[in-house]
This record gives sequence, structure tokens and C-alpha cells, in this order.
Amino acid sequence: MSITTSSTQQGGLWSNLALWKKILIGMIAGIIVGAIMGPDAEMLKPIGTLFINAIKMLIVPLVFCSLVVGVTAMQDSAKMGVWV
Repeated sequence: MSITTSSTQQGGLWSNLALWKKILIGMIAGIIVGAIMGPDAEMLKPIGTLFINAIKMLIVPLVFCSLVVGVTAMQDSAKMGVWV
């Protein structure tokens, strides 16, 4: 006996949306909130600042790890820095 479920029951509608659709929904929601709240929307600024600071905090370790993995994965370390 086979039970089939729709994709909305398994992961929910939000998890099945494409990334570009989620970004578009977020942008539209931001425009609407900004238009409705006007200058009072500045009370949400700490959330945005926290998000930007979290991204900045991730960039340095990510670049460092990428460099370390790239250097350690090289087959011939004598070729490092030599353009062929």
C-alpha cells in the first residue's frame, strides 16, 4: 500500500520555494513595511545591523579556510606562485 503526500505537506510551502522567489518576497515585504511605517521603520535598524555584522564575521574565516584548503590540496608545492 503506497501513501503519497504532496510536497506542501512534507516540507511546507516556504521550504519548496526557489531561492529567487524567497528573495523577491523579502524585498517586497521590506518595501511594504518601509512604506507603511515610514520613518518609524528605523526601529528595525538593529536587526539589519546585526545581520550585516554576522555576514562580516563569516567572511574572514571563510576566505581563510578556502585559502588553506586550496594550498593543502595542491599536488606540487614547488609550483606555488608560478604561472604556467
